[in-house]
Amino acid sequence: MEFLKSLEFTSVRKWFDLPVASLCSFLVGGAFLIVALAQGLRSTQEFPDFEAVQLLRIQWLISACAAFLVGILLKSRKSES
Repeated sequence: MEFLKSLEFTSVRKWFDLPVASLCSFLVGGAFLIVALAQGLRSTQEFPDFEAVQLLRIQWLISACAAFLVGILLKSRKSES
C-alpha cells in the first residue's frame, strides 16, 4: 500500500470525484484510447494489409468504450449528489 501513497491515489480520486472501481475503469479506458491512437502511428509498410491495422484500432476503441461504460455503471448514485 506504500506505492499508493506515493502516487497520491486519494487526491486523484477526489479530483475526479469517482469511486475506486469507476476510476480504475476510467484509467483503463484512457489507456485503451492511447493504444488505439498509437496503432495509427504504426508504419503501414510493416503491415501490408491496411485493413488489418484498422481492425486492430477498432478493437481497441471498442474496448475503451466498454471500459468507460463499466465505469459509468459502477458509479454509485450517492456520488452524483
